[in-house]
Amino acid sequence: MANGEVDDALAGSFHSEETLQITVFEPPSRLIIYGQLGPFQATTSYLLTPATGGTRLTNDVELQPTSALLRPIGPLVVPRIKEAVAGNLSTLKQLLETGRPTAEGS
Repeated sequence: MANGEVDDALAGSFHSEETLQITVFEPPSRLIIYGQLGPFQATTSYLLTPATGGTRLTNDVELQPTSALLRPIGPLVVPRIKEAVAGNLSTLKQLLETGRPTAEGS
């Protein structure tokens, strides 16, 4: 079970719980997760590769609406999801590098 804050393009911020399944787990470089994020089936992949001075994390999210009625809003939601994922990864980076999360609103 994964918990997360989601900034929905149409409804504002809300708290949600999702059940996610790890479909690929190849330590230390690859992880793929599948599950439902709100009204979308999502496949999220994480690829870790060596980089000068650290590690590069590449993240990809594929969303499929669970209903044909949702297809028109997909393009509105995807940028918000990408923004939320980028923010979460930035917080994770900060936490890993300093041992503490970024200040709220920074």
